[in-house]
Amino acid sequence: MVMNTSTIVIIGGLVVALGVSVWWLVVAYKFRKSINMNSYTKGANLDPGQGKTSGTVTLSCGSDYNICVWRATAICTGESQTNHELSPCPPSGPCLDPISNGNDGVKYGDFSPKSTTDLTKELSSLANGSQKYTYFFNDKNQKTCPIGTRPQLISTYTCIPKGTQCKSFKI
Repeated sequence: MVMNTSTIVIIGGLVVALGVSVWWLVVAYKFRKSINMNSYTKGANLDPGQGKTSGTVTLSCGSDYNICVWRATAICTGESQTNHELSPCPPSGPCLDPISNGNDGVKYGDFSPKSTTDLTKELSSLANGSQKYTYFFNDKNQKTCPIGTRPQLISTYTCIPKGTQCKSFKI
């Protein structure tokens, strides 16, 4: 049997269409997997209040889901009653802004290690894989802030389906 040009073009078109269809299914599968891993994002944030340095925060998920901590950071906010961070001013130096301006060796917009402490590894090791966890945030034990400042816990976590791999920020 001899194939003419139109038959070859039709077969080639079908092969290309099959290839695009398989590619599209793979992309859709990966997208769905990503959505399942990162859906149900929640915050586990705590502001102990003026003059306080500790408190508890509860992380919880539904019955078919486990906690996966994405990121947890203790931020020194100063002695402010406002809803925004004021730069704490330690006695021995300049005021410390929790967000880097890019001049302190940290990428612009990232948390500055001079006035924040990354608690992601600690909170992840305690809460990941649980359905519910109560975290005791105590600045005096963690020494997250210079003297005279008010610590806050800023954290995010997701509720992932049981058996799904947990991925945290930089861990």
